[in-house]
Amino acid sequence: MTCEMLDTGLITEPQVPVMNHMRQFLKSTGHMIPTKAITYATLVNEKYDFYGASFRSNHYLRHRIPKPRTMSEKQEVFEAVFRKEVPYNVSKTIDFPVIRDGIVNSLQLETRTILWGDIHIEQATTLNPPVVIPLDGDIPVKKGTDLGLNIEYEHNTGFETVVARSIGSPISISTV
Repeated sequence: MTCEMLDTGLITEPQVPVMNHMRQFLKSTGHMIPTKAITYATLVNEKYDFYGASFRSNHYLRHRIPKPRTMSEKQEVFEAVFRKEVPYNVSKTIDFPVIRDGIVNSLQLETRTILWGDIHIEQATTLNPPVVIPLDGDIPVKKGTDLGLNIEYEHNTGFETVVARSIGSPISISTV
């Protein structure tokens, strides 16, 4: 059984409810393709410069949009294994190791899709592109420290459901 309704974080497409429903029709010897999707997050500093216009907004990293400056190591947020029931709600507290001094003002989400065995798809500008979600404010960070965030979102909704709260700080993700 194959299903291509993939998107970054499985947040905006109905991949999760469809795969959860279709599993009941799968024979015991059958296979789900893709087998899983792994969502990662990275803390970044984004300039929010869109062809000369500057505003904070959720956006995909597409052609000719400058990439944000990476401020932390990439961390796993969620692994959806489609052979099993995938929950609709995601909630995880993550400590992000900071790799440079500066300001964190956004969260970048990426998804790696495992089709079968060792065959996988990384993000591209036309398939599961990375998405940048602005924080409500700026967080100063120092290299060698950790920044803790509690990340929550709901599959099959929209990026407006993404909430990330800094542990010990009132800063959270914008719902722009």
